Amino acid sequence: MSDSRAYTYDIGPDPAYGSDGGIDDGLVNQSSPAWVLTFVRWQYRDTLRISNSITNGGDPNSSLLSQLKSVKETLVVRNDCISISVTSSKSSYTPSMEAILVQTNVDYLTEIAPGDFVFVNMLNWESDAEDVASRADDGKEPINEIDDGFKGFFKVQSVRERLAVTNAQTGAVTRVISITGYAFTEFNNMIYFNQAVALQNPGYLTFASQILQRWETLANSENPFSLRQLIMQLASAFIGVGTPDTNQNSSPLFQTTPNGTLFMPLVVGNLLGNSNVKTAADIYNFVFGLQSYTRTNSNLSLHEGFNPSGLSQVADTISGKPTRFWFTPVDCTGTSVLKIEYWDQVKVWDILSQYVNKPVNEFYSCFRIAPNADRVVPTVVFRQIPFTTPDFVVANQSASGAPNTTGFLTVPRWKIDPSIVIAQDLGRDEAARVNYVQIFGKTGQTNSGNDYAIETQLINYVQDVNDIQRSGLRPIVVSGMFDVVPVGAAKESFNSPFWAKIVGDALIGGHLKFNGTLNCVGIVDPITVGDNLEYDGIVYHIEQVTHRGEINTESGRKSFRTTISVSQGLSILSNSNQNGGTIYPGMDHTNAYKEREIDYRNNQILPGVSESQDIPQRSPGIDQKKPLDKPDTSFPQPAQIKLTKTPPIKPSRKK
Repeated sequence: MSDSRAYTYDIGPDPAYGSDGGIDDGLVNQSSPAWVLTFVRWQYRDTLRISNSITNGGDPNSSLLSQLKSVKETLVVRNDCISISVTSSKSSYTPSMEAILVQTNVDYLTEIAPGDFVFVNMLNWESDAEDVASRADDGKEPINEIDDGFKGFFKVQSVRERLAVTNAQTGAVTRVISITGYAFTEFNNMIYFNQAVALQNPGYLTFASQILQRWETLANSENPFSLRQLIMQLASAFIGVGTPDTNQNSSPLFQTTPNGTLFMPLVVGNLLGNSNVKTAADIYNFVFGLQSYTRTNSNLSLHEGFNPSGLSQVADTISGKPTRFWFTPVDCTGTSVLKIEYWDQVKVWDILSQYVNKPVNEFYSCFRIAPNADRVVPTVVFRQIPFTTPDFVVANQSASGAPNTTGFLTVPRWKIDPSIVIAQDLGRDEAARVNYVQIFGKTGQTNSGNDYAIETQLINYVQDVNDIQRSGLRPIVVSGMFDVVPVGAAKESFNSPFWAKIVGDALIGGHLKFNGTLNCVGIVDPITVGDNLEYDGIVYHIEQVTHRGEINTESGRKSFRTTISVSQGLSILSNSNQNGGTIYPGMDHTNAYKEREIDYRNNQILPGVSESQDIPQRSPGIDQKKPLDKPDTSFPQPAQIKLTKTPPIKPSRKK
């Protein structure tokens, strides 16, 4: 079943592989999984005493700065890694990795230290892993192409030796090295400002040296900023604007970014396909704005299909040069002034998150396809929630002043072939039930009255009265200061009623949408959080992705598995030509025979055996299709109720 509303990329058995050169018609997906860990390590670890290191063994002719940036040759690990796990989630801005290395001829406890970097690639074939390892060993070629199985780039957090007696009878002892790492750690950086210290160390304190120019511009403005402009300026102050991954902009203006202290080795840039990397800001992409997708042709390249339409690269307000910030044509909803605060040991991500205007918008990190190349890079996304249902689109597409939204079924999706799914746990949960949403966009007291009262009068809430009567109140009430109404403006200028409609449409009915997990054969393709996933005629949103690789120490057998957590599951038939709105999954075919019949004609996921037996205690032919006087009684869908007003069919009670 195809869907022309969204760009779709199929994930399944690859007919290009196989022992017979592809004649197996794609029946082979994974034969010999493999993974590659590439470590980039600092030459000098003790930066406080680096001058002594240079005197005793370093190059005395080299500057201190160059010594700080120097690294050892890349360390590539393959079969010594007996366990690797990489997890990326929308609920955490620091994707994580965990690896277990066995002790062979390399003392990993000495070779690797906190603060070093590690790249993780996971693939389906030893030959592909060998190719990635050869490029990583050289340290001059990228290893984040779409077929490289690139799962992330992390900073090492801990390196620990584990010794244990594994056989009580023989006294055999095993030794392994456990390594953990996190990505986007620059956003975990603490901001601390002390005026006395700043005066004693002008130009050196992180806060004072980075934010001064941009802070002055932001703080002196009397007009509110768009949220993405505000977040961009703050991120540029704390992290830097970054050098675009193109040689044409490598002018002296980009020799140092506004954040010149978060050094990044050049070899990291080479492995990511960007030769201009000098600081941490140079490796990140930022995609900000309300997302719209108009390119649905599945023959497009991945970077064209999986990125929003109309992206443009933003120029830095100070240097005027292109940055690594990409804006969509439509801004995220909401405005704000810069909040004057005392930032005492506050994380960068926490500061930026204050200006998101949740839950109307969302802010998360991931590894995804770059806007301008088929490479996977660390990316920060700020966008309006992309969960607008077909009902909302149909009801508001012609309404005057209707809010801009991202249709859920238009978001690019990965289509999972059932043949690679090992296990699934999908269904509905009462915990997702919401029946009342209210958004207060501006909370204060003005000459016109109390904003709370005015916004409530304008109906800044959405409710399902019928569900409240049946199930009780399940509310979500949010207050913020992101709806800055100009002085003298009409009451109707409040945006909170629109925001309530957007959030209410996304959340109300959540207990009828499917969610859960899919456990699949290891997926090499750059599937990531924030994208959609299609499986068995249902479109989901990806909330978390975990890749795991292991080597059985007894048999030597390798395994590579991918677990995907999903939410927001709607039927692909929603808003189709035959239906006028939202269609929930799992509300048809109460007759199990009919369900198996439909499955056999489509995805063939269900077991190919009968779930019952014809035994003397049961009527004969129990597995046959029900007779006409016992119809397959489906539950009415919202679209059917709105269009036909047909009452639900009552099942026959006749025996």
